[in-house]
Amino acid sequence: MADQTASRRSPLRMRTLLPTVIIVILLGYAYTVFAQVWTDHLWFQSLGYHQVFTTRLGTQVLLFLIAGAFMGAAVGVNIWLCLKTTPLDVTSHTTAQASFHNLAGRWRRLVIVLPAAALGLLTGASWIGNATTVLAWLNQVPFGQADARFGLDVAFYVFDYPWYRAVVGLFLAVTVLCAIIALAGHFLNGSFLADVGGRRQTARAAHLHVGILLGLITAGYGVTKLLDRYGVLVTSGQLLDGLTYTSDHARLTANLVLAIIAGLTAILFFATAAGRGWRLPLVSVALVVVSSLIIGGAYPLLVQSFQVNPTEPDKERPYMEMNIAATRAAYGIENVQIEDYSAVTTAEAGQLKSDAEALPGIRLIDPQMVQDTFEQLQQVRGYYTFSPVLDVDRYVIDGQETDVVLAAREMDHSGLDKAVQNWNNLHTVYTHGYGLVAAYGNKRQADGEPEWLARDIPTVGALSASEPRIYYGEMTKDYAIVGREDGQDPIEYDTPGGGAQTGEQYNTYTGTGGVPVGNLGNRLLYATRFASVNLLLSDRVNAQSKILYDRTPQERVHDVAPWLTTDSDIYPAIVDGRIVWIVDAYTTSLYYPNSERVTVEDALSDSLTDPSSAAYALTSEINYIRNSVKAVVDAYDGSVSLYAWDESDPILQTWMKVFPGSVQPKSAISDDLMAHLRYPEDLFKIQRQMLARYHMTSPESWYSQSDLWRIPSYPVQERNTSKEPTYFLSIKWPDATVNGETVPGDAGPLFSQTTVYTPNNRLNLSAYMSVVAEATSPSYGTIRILRMSDTQQIDGPGQAYNAMMANEQVSSVLLPYSSDGAAAKALKGNLLTIPLGGGLLYVEPIYTRQVSTDAAYPILRFVVVRFGTHVAIDTTLQGALDKVFSGDAGATTGEDNVPPSTGTGTGQPGQTGQTGPDTSGQTKDQLIQSALKEAETQFTAAQTALQNGDLAGYQAANKAAQAAVQRALQAMGQ
Repeated sequence: MADQTASRRSPLRMRTLLPTVIIVILLGYAYTVFAQVWTDHLWFQSLGYHQVFTTRLGTQVLLFLIAGAFMGAAVGVNIWLCLKTTPLDVTSHTTAQASFHNLAGRWRRLVIVLPAAALGLLTGASWIGNATTVLAWLNQVPFGQADARFGLDVAFYVFDYPWYRAVVGLFLAVTVLCAIIALAGHFLNGSFLADVGGRRQTARAAHLHVGILLGLITAGYGVTKLLDRYGVLVTSGQLLDGLTYTSDHARLTANLVLAIIAGLTAILFFATAAGRGWRLPLVSVALVVVSSLIIGGAYPLLVQSFQVNPTEPDKERPYMEMNIAATRAAYGIENVQIEDYSAVTTAEAGQLKSDAEALPGIRLIDPQMVQDTFEQLQQVRGYYTFSPVLDVDRYVIDGQETDVVLAAREMDHSGLDKAVQNWNNLHTVYTHGYGLVAAYGNKRQADGEPEWLARDIPTVGALSASEPRIYYGEMTKDYAIVGREDGQDPIEYDTPGGGAQTGEQYNTYTGTGGVPVGNLGNRLLYATRFASVNLLLSDRVNAQSKILYDRTPQERVHDVAPWLTTDSDIYPAIVDGRIVWIVDAYTTSLYYPNSERVTVEDALSDSLTDPSSAAYALTSEINYIRNSVKAVVDAYDGSVSLYAWDESDPILQTWMKVFPGSVQPKSAISDDLMAHLRYPEDLFKIQRQMLARYHMTSPESWYSQSDLWRIPSYPVQERNTSKEPTYFLSIKWPDATVNGETVPGDAGPLFSQTTVYTPNNRLNLSAYMSVVAEATSPSYGTIRILRMSDTQQIDGPGQAYNAMMANEQVSSVLLPYSSDGAAAKALKGNLLTIPLGGGLLYVEPIYTRQVSTDAAYPILRFVVVRFGTHVAIDTTLQGALDKVFSGDAGATTGEDNVPPSTGTGTGQPGQTGQTGPDTSGQTKDQLIQSALKEAETQFTAAQTALQNGDLAGYQAANKAAQAAVQRALQAMGQ
């Protein structure tokens, strides 16, 4: 009896347990969602962008409810209609139909509600992503430009078209799903194609139900065909993107005809739905299918093959003109200045006299090469780090604007010993980095190390910030708990000592950034968000504590302005005494009519940039871009300031309507901040990619690609096929000609971003391009191109590099660093191309690095230059230039504290003052080899002395090495 009672209780317990488990799971999920949403609310509130949070959340909730309710209601009503329909003959049901009736009879409400709720939730969740689309659609600002075919404002394609597509897509998804449910439901119910007396029959109600749904589907299909008429202007094609002859004369007509046929078919479905016959509407459906294949497929193909292809340049000419004009406007390259430049190749004494102001702007310090040097000399501790590629900015030093290579010293938890990587250390002790490290771009010390402008901890040098601590940075990923109560000792590791400090120093964060977690509620929510019980249990979380998270500048800008994408290269600067991160941000679109698409990853990828690793940066394809916003993130308190930069951009104006007050006007930018703003790197690379073909404005040239340019491969790194990067340099634009008339160059050097082109499938130089990157200049954003003369070939970067490395004197100097057993290896820095002296100057710094120790780092040893066919190498840029230009370049480079250039012999002016070894009786080759061997020995000794902490020995060995190098150069006749 007891066993029977237990057996009866087991199903009851299971029926009770299962709903309980489901409810607990749902409550747990609801709580985690609430924790995420509420902590987001606190985060946006702390930053002052709460309006962004509420507007987006409200829109997302509304879209979720509308789309979810639409799908759920449609599914529920259709299932209910299936169940409500009376079967034709209940005695002829199959096993599946009998099971369906049994289920529907016992669990009728569940059969209706469960699928409707599940599909409604899925649809609502998928539609949350359309929040930006609907907000832009509701607040759109006209472009004031009409497309060349329909005369519609560009805003229709950028804002209306994507939204209409999304709405029609939802409508079709719902109707198609409901039609499938109706067909299956009526069949299982026995009211659709039921076997009645050996004949397949359909109940009138089922016929009406299915007929209306099929009519709605065909009507929706007709609307998509109407939208496709406009979609051809934003569609990718083989010859060009946008409208073509075939799409204009065939596809537009085909889409209109198909829309009409689909509309008539929908009417037939509606008209015959109440009857029992399917013949007429099904014939119409067949007509739609056949028409799609013939009118929508075969007809355009025939037009393309027999009308367009035989005379394609003539047929497509007006459409190429549309594409060229639209593309140049969409990428902001419609006003590019192309000037003819007859570069001279002869080198004479004093040739650079007129370019004297430009020589100090030749940057010798390679931001990628010296990263290891920064790490070894200024990392200080293993738990600090610098960006893999350093940044280039400019500062006024001693009254002169100077190019500077710099980086922020950020916290790197991976550099901590594994034994101390616990929660307390990671989140409460090692919370921040410290200070900027900066060096002159055109100077180095006598031993080849950078000439520091800011170094050490605490920071010393010409550049310093009133608040050097870095709590927010591009390498800072973990959250931090900061803040202490009165009377408590600071626990945040600050500095390892130095200067006037003795021993390790600790600090307590006093900034305005972060979200308070002093109360139990916030601690519980954040413990849930970060899945860390320590936030609840640790005594280090107190009443004054704050939590800092989402600490990378790109992440913060993306969160407060989700309509923006950020540049892959952000950079630190000292602005108004504070360290800030400057982030260039873009508005983009894929729907600018007739504009050519660009694959962003391809445009941005080069030897220094991997766009796939950059979070929140440009991805996929676009066909319109503007640098609409300059964003600034404070490195100490994490505050985000957005400034309108391209205030004429309609997309920016639209989002300023959506989030009023979130973007400050351009006039709010301070003078100090303006001095550090620059032309964005990613935008210039995309424009570079487009101008390789779209510098041609003639349809004939564009079609034949007779003047197609290519971005050359980076020649410096062995086995590297990546494109050459763009470079930030201060250059003086030279005189050139346009249509035979002289166009004067710049009066002085301007901070610019530069690149070069080669002809298609050739290595010689075809063009030199730069954009004025100096935000304070009236010429900011002006893109200029020097087109090389067709009458004389100018070597491109690859050819110049090969000629420089093959030069006898260069190869002799570098020979000791090339052998397998060499104590140091030669490393080639960035190959710069600079318009100077009426021609083009190639400059390449040569670094050396010891191979015997992990602590070695690159040291700038030599500079190689090439002008025309003239090549020289020296320990200084000045010396190399003087040699190329017959002993006198005519101007000075401004280098200080560098090894003296070559003199006339041992112990003569130009040497270090040390007397070399006895070289009497040696041949020229013996002198060279002897001197280079001694230099290698002394460089090795210098590195050993440095590792042993013997600074005096290090300096003495370096001087001896430099003297040996000078003797080798003298023997070569340089």
